[in-house]
Amino acid sequence: MKYSLVTGFEKVIIWTDSLYVSGNYLKAIFDWPKRKWHTKNGRPVLNAKLWKELIKCIKKLRQTGVRVDIKWVQGHSKNPHNRAADRMARQSAKRPYEKPLSAVRVRRKLSSDSVDIGSVEILGQRMTIRIINSEYLDQKLWKYKYEVMSKGSKYYGCVDSIFSSLSMDPGHTYFVRVNNEQENPRVDKVFREVISRKELSQSE
Repeated sequence: MKYSLVTGFEKVIIWTDSLYVSGNYLKAIFDWPKRKWHTKNGRPVLNAKLWKELIKCIKKLRQTGVRVDIKWVQGHSKNPHNRAADRMARQSAKRPYEKPLSAVRVRRKLSSDSVDIGSVEILGQRMTIRIINSEYLDQKLWKYKYEVMSKGSKYYGCVDSIFSSLSMDPGHTYFVRVNNEQENPRVDKVFREVISRKELSQSE
């Protein structure tokens, strides 16, 4: 983001149709940096790089005496400014000027289920999972989408997301152990990569 000096104004209001942004920007200023960009329950804050850039801009404005507020407006409404922002966002997507924030490696899932966050109870269990995609986060953690491959599990075929400091490759299957924090799901240990059908059946 490039900064421009704002003069003659006491207040800047940023309107957004993102409840995530309008509801959390104060946490991004005061709380999340103290926790190294993790939420109160230990879950890594997503899009931390963008949050850091936004907060840097807000603080720079505040140093000039300008107050900044972020307020919500309903998306795709008749608000002319929201429509203009949507139009500019679509135009920008067609000719991106910056590199992606992070590289996401993706493989096709085998399950017919859609991604359902929280569909797998995280109870410290061992299970066989197949990694669908991976993204490396600012917090030096990996964010994974995975599908459960253990046929004996009631979660067989479920597609969910999880975090880990351990590196796993998309399209590969692993026998793992997870923690017991539903609000902050993590792969604690990778026992081995599952290669053959025989190994897969043994891990079930």
